[in-house]
Amino acid sequence: MSIYNQEAEQGVLGACLIGTKTSKGVAPLDIALDAGCDSTWFQSGANKLAWEAMVRLHTEGKPVDMLSVGEAINDFSKAEALMDACATATNLEYYLDLADKAQKLRKLDMLGRDLCAKSTSDDVDVGQLIAEASQNLTDLNATKEAVSVETAMNDNITVLNNAADGIVAGVPLPWESFSNHIGGLQRASVCPIVGRDGKGKSGAVCQMLDFWAGEGIPAVSFSMEDVARRTLLRMAGCREWFSAREVESGKVCWDGRWQTIDNVKRHALEQKLVKYRDWLMNRPFWIDDNKYTVEQLCSKIRHYHRVYGIQVAAIDGFKDIVHSKGESETAKEKHIAQELFKVAKDLDISIPVVSHITKIMDDVPITKENIKGSGTQFQGARQVLIFQDAGVPQITDDHTFVMSCTKNNYGSGGSVVLRRDEHVLSYSEIRG
Repeated sequence: MSIYNQEAEQGVLGACLIGTKTSKGVAPLDIALDAGCDSTWFQSGANKLAWEAMVRLHTEGKPVDMLSVGEAINDFSKAEALMDACATATNLEYYLDLADKAQKLRKLDMLGRDLCAKSTSDDVDVGQLIAEASQNLTDLNATKEAVSVETAMNDNITVLNNAADGIVAGVPLPWESFSNHIGGLQRASVCPIVGRDGKGKSGAVCQMLDFWAGEGIPAVSFSMEDVARRTLLRMAGCREWFSAREVESGKVCWDGRWQTIDNVKRHALEQKLVKYRDWLMNRPFWIDDNKYTVEQLCSKIRHYHRVYGIQVAAIDGFKDIVHSKGESETAKEKHIAQELFKVAKDLDISIPVVSHITKIMDDVPITKENIKGSGTQFQGARQVLIFQDAGVPQITDDHTFVMSCTKNNYGSGGSVVLRRDEHVLSYSEIRG
């Protein structure tokens, strides 16, 4: 198909110029605007001027006909030629489809030329170039439509029926009662998961990832802080019920003593790993442990959403995202947070992010107000999960934790007491 289609452009303009409303009382020009048509759809300069004149007249509430458009562009012969090019508005959608394809091909051609030009630079940043190309492709493929009142209210009816059937509006969590109470992880938002270092945040996220894989919820994991194999090992341990520590150490704790794994135990563990590998390969789950700037990370998230329709992008290690903009550490982290907020809203997905916090005493409960460090950049988050390891009455020993949810859309959030199985390092919900 040619990237220049004068016939399609003239067909769109002619159909809009006729101005006859459809059986539903909608003007052809409104149909074109709703389809996303704008001046970039027209390669010809004369066609661009005619389109812009029509839209301006329509916006001002003036008639869009041969005389008004001819006067607006100071070319009555052009307006007459457009009228002659299209005798009826019936084929408008066909012309719009052709014009849309042609303008997208022109943009792809321009993107290709731009990439070729930038790639010849001696100091080219290949990763940044790929991120920019991915963003442009996402924008090109996006359908920008204004939501109608009917559609939005029908969505509310769907949410109501799902909630009545026990289906949460957000992305569900492994702990059912807690998940239902807070509505799951909110979509179109970033949800920081904060807690003291080395207390189990990453392990809880691994359990979430395994749960989402089992539920068929498309998710991608970015193991920024650790390598991919360890994330998968923890996930496998939760489902196949074995100790990741035993796999990595080659030893098993028996009667309080660590002993070298014998061949029978080693074979059993190997079989569990193979079983989980084969199971996970057939699930909608992807994992990445490369180091990225936030622009590169967001372009990867957009790619996974565009190609696989992910609903969750879990990021383990906010502080490990490579800084790209900002003068101070705070400014750099704020830039990262803002970019993540934007991609979550654009794609209507949930982005849980494990964040590092500092300057909280070991025996003091963590609240949204006293979060310091990387977590500070998420003060505006609609939802925060706080992984409590001390300071609250429900925590009775080193195996008990509390997951708190703050700043939810409705109510004050909630909490759940979690009991960790120290063998497989997975958490179970203790219901009061």
